[in-house]
Amino acid sequence: MIRICLFIGLFSFCIGNAQTLFVASNSMDSTNSVVINGYANAFYQGQGLSNEFMNKLIFGGYIDDQLKDQTEQKLLNFGNRLAFGFSTGIKCYVATDRLLNNPNWNFAVNADYIELNSSTYSKDLFHIIFSGNADRIGQNMELGPSYINRIVFQKLGLNLAHKSNNCEFGVSFVKGQSHFALAANQMTLHTESDLSAISLETNTYMQSANKQGNKIGAFNGAGFALNFTYSLPIKVKNHQSSSLSKETVATKEIGTITLQMDNIGAVAWNNSPSTYQIDTTYSYAGYEVDNLFNIDNVNWVDENTISDSILPQPRVSNYWTVLPAVFNLVYVSKLTTSHPLGSVAGARYQLNADMKPMVYGGVNIRLHRKLSTSVIGIVGGYGTITTGIRINYSSNLIRAFASCNNVIGLISKKGYGKNINLGLQCRF
Repeated sequence: MIRICLFIGLFSFCIGNAQTLFVASNSMDSTNSVVINGYANAFYQGQGLSNEFMNKLIFGGYIDDQLKDQTEQKLLNFGNRLAFGFSTGIKCYVATDRLLNNPNWNFAVNADYIELNSSTYSKDLFHIIFSGNADRIGQNMELGPSYINRIVFQKLGLNLAHKSNNCEFGVSFVKGQSHFALAANQMTLHTESDLSAISLETNTYMQSANKQGNKIGAFNGAGFALNFTYSLPIKVKNHQSSSLSKETVATKEIGTITLQMDNIGAVAWNNSPSTYQIDTTYSYAGYEVDNLFNIDNVNWVDENTISDSILPQPRVSNYWTVLPAVFNLVYVSKLTTSHPLGSVAGARYQLNADMKPMVYGGVNIRLHRKLSTSVIGIVGGYGTITTGIRINYSSNLIRAFASCNNVIGLISKKGYGKNINLGLQCRF
């Protein structure tokens, strides 16, 4: 038993179910004494950024003018989105009759790793990064508003689950690994028509908490996170006639509505974090050199002086950030042998993640008593319109799934973004 649990624990950190759109209800029932869930999720998604462009940007390659121009033409003037995310973890449910003196209550412990990098940016910012400003002489380039938010943290929590009420809630201790945030509400770059000067007018706010580095052992902050899940079975009356003169009324379950709220909390970054406030106009019109051959002026460009004039001095002070809390509302119809075709619909939103609210809907198909699939259409998030798919396997002791919220992006370089969710559940 111990070897099996250790194997499942190690395996679960490689696959799983964190940010999947298909939310599972309470994992415990009366037939199990221990249930172990493992999940992992990885994705990147960008507004107007094709996989052909992103693959070269991330893994290396030559981005020619044609690909750059094609990508820029698909961007919005403002509000383009780009995000990278990875999360993984394990949760172990244990049934006990001693908890609160009620056999319906069980407890679970969880450990999670979560990383989210999100941003919004303007078309001009993309242009100056990949093309420069040579073709915008005499014009203003609006590099803002642009925002970047990166947070990495781990959770260790305790949860209570009620079997008959199909609900679960818990609290987790959060270890803040690292954080970086940039909010450029205004950032205007102007190059004079005669090339005599270049100026940058900006109102930018930055926060950084990574004094101990960005490795998993870094402890740059501490906080808490709450989670809550509630599943409501949807039932209808089923009229049955037992004889010509007598009719019985029963109820049957046709589906389930599940509400999930996860990572509701905050982190206090308290390991000498830095805060920068920039609200000014920088102008550059060249250097004045008295005598290049004067040995006293060998270092005629003083890098420290330039840095001090451009970069403000950081203010070291503790600060709080809200966690990227996830809110899910999902309806899934019940599949049976007589009704192998059903529906799924839902909505999802994540705080502090630079994403649009997401809605989706589609069909569930029962392929076999142990195998089912779901196909959905998705609107919102970090893209526009995408297609998702999920494959489920279920037996008495093992449940597993694989899902993707961007099927076209997963298989085609012409798609936008990639996403994969994998999960495993073992019951004892």
